[in-house]
Amino acid sequence: MKQLFIEQYTHTGEKKVWKLGTDKHLYTFGKSRTADIVSIDNDLEFWEGVFEFKNDSWSYVSTNSMSYK
Repeated sequence: MKQLFIEQYTHTGEKKVWKLGTDKHLYTFGKSRTADIVSIDNDLEFWEGVFEFKNDSWSYVSTNSMSYK
């Protein structure tokens, strides 16, 4: 099993760690309480992106509208 560990740090020094397994192929990320991975940074969008496990590797797809400007 290929697990993905994600660490998030805020500008105030807060830290959160998540461990994603391959039992799910998509994990949503953002500050929405319905996201699979709920951000600790309130400056982010409700839906920042998606972590995807496909073809035996992990990738991240941004859904942040600010990243396209």
